[in-house]
Amino acid sequence: MEKMPNLETIQETIAALSKAAAESDHTIALIGAGSAGVEISRMDQYSDIDFFLIVEDGFSSRFINDNSWFSQILPIAFAFRDTDHGNKALLQNRVFLEFAIFTEAGLAEH
Repeated sequence: MEKMPNLETIQETIAALSKAAAESDHTIALIGAGSAGVEISRMDQYSDIDFFLIVEDGFSSRFINDNSWFSQILPIAFAFRDTDHGNKALLQNRVFLEFAIFTEAGLAEH
């Protein structure tokens, strides 16, 4: 049985996601939620990473349909479309991601 990722791996994954978002064209912000956001003191080795990626208007489907903006540095073991706005992904490092992609205009609607 594979063991759960440790807290350091989860924190390194958050840093890598932040870097990937910052280096991607058409991204505006990556916002952590739950224990990956303001409540980071709750994070432990069982935590997943919940986040919102805010992108320029007109680019949401590109980011929803193509996870390559982060999969180059964080290889994906399994991923699937979860909602109209987001995906879930299990990374090869065993960290689980739940995320939604919104544009500036779309964010105002939600």
